[in-house]
Order: sequence, then structure tokens, then C-alpha cells
Amino acid sequence: MMYSKKVAPDSMTFEALAEENRRLRKIIDALMDRVEYGEAGESSAYGVFQSTVMLENLVRLRTHELEAALERNEKIGRDLQHANEKLAQSEDGFRNIVDNAPIGMSVMDTSYHFALVNRAFCNIVGYTSDELKNLTPLTLTHPDDLALSLDNFERLITEDISSYQIEKRYIRKDGEVVWVQLTTSLLRDTQGQPIHFVAQMQDITERRRSEEQLRLAATIYNSSNEAMMITDAQNTIVATNPAFTALTGYAADDVLGKNPSVLSSGKQDKQFYQAMWETLAQHHYWEGDVWNRKKSGEVYAEWLSISAVQDDDGQVQNYVALFTDITEQKQAADLIWKHANYDALTQLPNRRLFRDRLEQGVKKAERNGDVLALLFIDLDHFKEVNDTLGHQAGDDLLVQVANRITSEVRASDTVARLGGDEFTVILTDLADASRIDRVAQALVDSLAKPFQLGNQEVHVSASIGIIVYPDDARDVHSLLKGADKAMYRSKSEGRNRFTYFGR
Repeated sequence: MMYSKKVAPDSMTFEALAEENRRLRKIIDALMDRVEYGEAGESSAYGVFQSTVMLENLVRLRTHELEAALERNEKIGRDLQHANEKLAQSEDGFRNIVDNAPIGMSVMDTSYHFALVNRAFCNIVGYTSDELKNLTPLTLTHPDDLALSLDNFERLITEDISSYQIEKRYIRKDGEVVWVQLTTSLLRDTQGQPIHFVAQMQDITERRRSEEQLRLAATIYNSSNEAMMITDAQNTIVATNPAFTALTGYAADDVLGKNPSVLSSGKQDKQFYQAMWETLAQHHYWEGDVWNRKKSGEVYAEWLSISAVQDDDGQVQNYVALFTDITEQKQAADLIWKHANYDALTQLPNRRLFRDRLEQGVKKAERNGDVLALLFIDLDHFKEVNDTLGHQAGDDLLVQVANRITSEVRASDTVARLGGDEFTVILTDLADASRIDRVAQALVDSLAKPFQLGNQEVHVSASIGIIVYPDDARDVHSLLKGADKAMYRSKSEGRNRFTYFGR
């Protein structure tokens, strides 16, 4: 607590002169009484007169000195009053500065009781200044930090240190724990005896909470099984975690300062990455599976998620990428999809995938104004091969048939096995219908050639039905139905030939 003491003027000179003046007046009065009552003779009267004159002069002198001393004393009083006013103003100013300081400030006596606290200190601990008069900083201290506080107080008193700074916890009035950064020093009197502890503190709860969150994030970052990579706004790699190295084979020093394209496998085209960056720019997040390349050159599949980190102004500061190796899952999913969409014997698309390809082909032809042809192929005399040579020979024959059909069409066309000895061909992107005839005749000729099944030479042929979009039909159902009818016409007309639905 701050103290002030008003100073009184030095009144000793004034009082002494006043007393002397009173004494002289008494002497004069006594002399005058003697004259008045005739207690002296003529000579004595003259002596009394002389004494009186002398005393009057002395009184005048003392009175003048008294008046001068009084004037000086009044001036000293005025000066002291002005000084006291200045001191009070200075003390009030100091109190105002302390009370409005943005950090907590306190003064404690040597028994650790609070003598002065400011407003910020009260706000931090949740107590009023009156409530704090009955408390000590030790009663506010978290039990786990009490020993540290006592130790530092003791070190101050024994002059091991002149001040100390620590981070500790206080328990607020409402029970909430608050972290503070505390700086404490000890004031001593002229004899070196301790008189007051002076402390200032700042609430660092949010900072400690942020630090704890950062420590947690760092722990997750370093211990996560998920590979992490951080780039700056220019997409330059600035950090990676251990899981990144374990997955890609690249140490942090191998990739820091480089573009993530160092991992690119080349399996994604420019359009893929353009779409990815457009999504990031719009939604600040993207996820999907990509194929990347390890340091060893091995290509692997990963599930990748990218988040854009923005500052308070909405500007992108970093991109955080998390990814895991999904090669095995991808392979398993691909295998399941292949089993669902491909014929196990010939490795050609099955009925399901064929139907999907046909639907997509019709949509594309409609969109681009193209011609599409659907060919149904049914082997002639296949049942005889199965019956005479067995099912294994029949399977071998189907595989060879599939290979011959595939060799007569483009990679962009679709060859499928619907089941048994039924095959289909979807011819797309036809500039004119003349190519249909060429392909159909090539298939008839190729499949009429002998097949070698072990030591046996086998002859079969093919009956082919053809339907054309958009001339003969404009929807999938009609195309399938028309091609099937045309195929049966080829069989009924002697086999080993192709027939158009609309002719």
C-alpha cells in the first residue's frame, strides 16, 4: 500500500519570538505600575523611564523580528502546502497508472499478505481488492506449484537472487485454473531489511493452451501412421512427418523446398490436377485416390486429402496433405470389380460391363452425331466340339475365339462374352457404315479358319447379326433385340455369314 505524510512548517522560531515578546510586555507593564503607584523617587522614576524606553525599543525590535518570522513561517507553510498538494497529485497519478496498468501488479508485506493490488490483478484471480486483503499469493497458488513459489520467496529473502520469473498456476475465486507469468522482486530498507515483495504478472492461459495444442499436434504429426506433407502457398514442400518417409522412401531433406510433383507417377493427366486445384480454390478441401511413385520407383495407390490453411484475411498460407497407402485395398477392389465385370475364362467384358459400355456408347454417339454398330456373334457347331472333345477343349476354343475377335477390332471398340458361345462387338466412332462390312467380313473369315486344340484341328464358323445406331434403333433395348434377330437370320440362312437387321 502506498503511504504519504504531510509536512508541518517549522514553528520553533515563531513561538520563541512570541514568547519573548510576551515577556518584554510583562516587564514594561511592571515598570509602568511602579511609576503609577509612586514606588520610586524622581531619580528612580527617570531610571524607570529610561528602562521603559529601552524596553519599548527592544519590544519594537522583537515585534519586527516576530512579524518577519511570521511572514517567513507563512511562506514556508504555503510552500509546504503546495508541496503536499504536488505529492498528493503525484501519488494519485502513480496510483492511477498502477491501477490501469494492463498487467497484474501487487505489493506484499514480508508475511506475504497483500498490501496493494491493481485492477488487472483482481481481474486475473477473480477477487476484489478487499477480499485479497485477507489472502496471500500462497493461498491462491495451485498445490502443484506451491513448493516452487515458497522456494523462490526464500531465495529472495536470503539474497540468493534479486528477482525471479516463473510460470505458475493460480486458482481463481470461481475455481478455474489460470496460468500466469510472474516476476517478483524484494524491496529492502536502508538497513537492508526486507519490507515489501513487488510482483507483476500476466495471464498466459491462452498461450499455454495454444502451446499444449501445438504439442499435441506435434505428437500426432510425428507419431501418426498417416503420411503428412505441408507446403507453402506456392506449393513448395516445407515439412514432412516420419510416416511420409516410411511410405515414400524420401527423407525430409530429399523433398524440402521441392514441388510435390516429385512424387508424381504420370498416371494422372493435367486435367485431373486442374480439376483438383479448382476444387481446392473453391472449397479449400479435396480428397481422392491418386497414383504416386516412391523413391524406389515403385508406383503405389494412395488416398489423399488436401486442406488449405488460411490466415485471418482469408489468404492461403499452407496446404496440408494427408495420405495413406491403399494399394492393397485398391488391388482388392479392382479384383472384385473385375470379377463383377469381366469373364473369368476369356478376360473379356461380361454381360454387365457390355451393357454399360453400350449405354455409354449410345449416349456419346447421340451427343456427337456419330454412327454406332452392334454385332452379335454366335459360334456354329460349338456344341459338337464340347460333346466330342470335352468341356476343357470347349473352353480352350472359346479363349482362341475371343483372341481372334479382339485382333480384328480397334482398342477403342468393345468385345464382350455374354455367356456360352455368344460374343458381341460394339463399333464406335464410325465416320461411315463401310467399316462395319469390313469388320464383319474379317470376323467371318477369321473364325472360319481351323483352330488347333491340342492334337486336334477343329472347324467352326460364326453367325453374326448387325444393327446400326441411329438408322435401325435409338435405344439400348431396341439395339439388343434387333442384333439378336439379325443373328438368328444369319443362322437360318446357312450360318458362316453376317446379316443386318434393317436389310
